[in-house]
Amino acid sequence: SGGSFNRVIKVSDGAQERKFIGGSMQLSDAIANNLGETKVLRNHQVVEILQIGEDETRIVCKNGTKLAAKSVIVALSPSLYKTIKFNPPLPKSKEDFANSMEMG
Repeated sequence: SGGSFNRVIKVSDGAQERKFIGGSMQLSDAIANNLGETKVLRNHQVVEILQIGEDETRIVCKNGTKLAAKSVIVALSPSLYKTIKFNPPLPKSKEDFANSMEMG
């Protein structure tokens, strides 16, 4: 993480010194805007990911939206994996790791 722990905690040239003017969310927003509103759905909390076959995955959102995709990328803190029902379930080692993580 950042090369070494000392570099992460140092003020000069440390990870804590690197910030985005306007916040880091603008990076995600720029990518989403570039891909388009039909490719990136905002405010759609995923509650279930079902692997139907080798080339089909279904995604269920809290607001009732259902989507189908060939593949899904889950970019989420492991501590939040428990907020999504995975079918088939995640491997036990991944589930155990996620359950041992805390936010922050």
